[in-house]
Amino acid sequence: MIKKIILVFKTHFDIGFTDLAENVIDNYATSMLDQVLETCEATADMGRQKYVWTMPSWPLAVMLQRSSGSRKERLEKLIDQGQIVWHALPFTSHFDFCGLQDYRYGFKFAR
Repeated sequence: MIKKIILVFKTHFDIGFTDLAENVIDNYATSMLDQVLETCEATADMGRQKYVWTMPSWPLAVMLQRSSGSRKERLEKLIDQGQIVWHALPFTSHFDFCGLQDYRYGFKFAR
């Protein structure tokens, strides 16, 4: 019998597949980030049912670098509150195509 189901909101980051890489990063750092901030803030008081966004570490680092003013303050607050979190990989990876050196380099963004 299933006792517990854990739902994880994770972003699949395929840079350059759906658009030019710069456009994908710009979307993440502006309109997508604004939507995520609004959703996280709207659910902040929902206890264990609040929205938590899990994403790769590299785009989050870029979002932090490109953000300023209230957008950056909101982002940092949600990170501190654990509503925006990251996993160790810098982006969505195909493990079969990456070597040990690729992962060693990529993990540095998660620190």
